[in-house]
Amino acid sequence: MGLGPRALHGSHRSRRAPPPTEIELLHLRAMKPDEVRALPAWCLRLIILVEARAAPRLRTVKGLWRKSTRTRPGRMTDFIRAEALLPSAEIDPIIRDAPADLVRFQDIASHVPLPDRPAMSDWLTAFNAGLPAA
Repeated sequence: MGLGPRALHGSHRSRRAPPPTEIELLHLRAMKPDEVRALPAWCLRLIILVEARAAPRLRTVKGLWRKSTRTRPGRMTDFIRAEALLPSAEIDPIIRDAPADLVRFQDIASHVPLPDRPAMSDWLTAFNAGLPAA
């Protein structure tokens, strides 16, 4: 059972629960702007990564929020940038480099026997380690 957006946010505020899994991050789509504003920087970076990785394949939606409304854009990345939740100097390299780095990691991992294959969490740990601390 996954965490809802409010529980996701609350777990990071209290630091009692472990960080959300990638599956739980899929619940981000239902988040309200105030909930996104309250997320820690590492979650914001993952949102940007997810949207950047998906962008080339999106045809009918703009991003995780799907379509723009009068209160928010369709892409959470645009909201994060407009609200200055992360600096552009941090956002732009994620958009530019991280999707290709992730695909490269997945391609290399696919050639490693399953018992020895690096986990996606290994890449995510390296991704977060290469960025300024949250």
